[in-house]
Amino acid sequence: MFAVPALEALAQSRHEIVVVLTRPDRPRGRGQRMQRSPVADASERLGLRCLTPERVNAAEVAADLAGLGIDVLAVVAFGAILRGALLGVPRLAAVNVHPSLLPALRGPAPIERAVWEGHSWTGVTIQHVSAEIDAGDVVLQRAVAIGPEETAGELTGRLATVGARLLVRALDDIESGSAQRIPQNAAHATSAPILRREDGLIEWERDAFEIAARIRAVTPAPGARATIGGREVLVHRARPVDHITRAPVGQIVDISAEDGIVVSVGRGHVAVLDVQAAGRRALAAHEFARGARVTVGDMCGRAIVPPAESEVHA
Repeated sequence: MFAVPALEALAQSRHEIVVVLTRPDRPRGRGQRMQRSPVADASERLGLRCLTPERVNAAEVAADLAGLGIDVLAVVAFGAILRGALLGVPRLAAVNVHPSLLPALRGPAPIERAVWEGHSWTGVTIQHVSAEIDAGDVVLQRAVAIGPEETAGELTGRLATVGARLLVRALDDIESGSAQRIPQNAAHATSAPILRREDGLIEWERDAFEIAARIRAVTPAPGARATIGGREVLVHRARPVDHITRAPVGQIVDISAEDGIVVSVGRGHVAVLDVQAAGRRALAAHEFARGARVTVGDMCGRAIVPPAESEVHA
């Protein structure tokens, strides 16, 4: 979904979208039904020509595009590395929208990693596509503050809007010949590897702020999992909370409408606010506790490694 706002912003700008490239239809969900990408759906809605090649770097793809008079190739959350002849198609530039302040957080999961690492700030960079991933010269950057309880999913939505506006501005600058081209300082580069399903397993022995940040980072995917009172759940929302009770790691020390289920952790306490059991809808944690008969003194533990396809339904 990160790419759709950029496509919509370009469609509403004075720039002409010659063609859209996106991934082919893929089987998704428990039923493995074929689904189009959100970009393909948006392209149809906007009346744009859309191509879905199986191999975007295939010679025939570049050949098909070569005669279209493309000035700029704009890449937004494409999910594949563009190489070879394809990068030679645009007359002026090939630029990428990357949701971090490069050279920080190069890689496939910059938004999730910014939240995971407890950063207060991140941003969006428009950069030239290069042979080394996310290492191209910078055209424009915009810093964005991360909210103290903002999930990776929520931050993605905000950065998508910022990135869309910044891309249009970058294309304006490229067209006018005024675009900057600032080399990145590789010495300051950090990486943002993708989060695995195992990264969503809550480790109660950690610091309260670290636990809360990691829960926000894996929400909505791959999801934060734990056992509460012996039942495995997804934790959708949690925050560090002040509490004076001393108890073993993982023990529930309080349950209330305000703070949900309060858990003693390695350092401090975490208030679990919203949870979702398998096959159930999400609930406020205190409502879940009432229905599942979870009480103060019960223990929270580590969930098993989740399956490839979650059995939890929205």
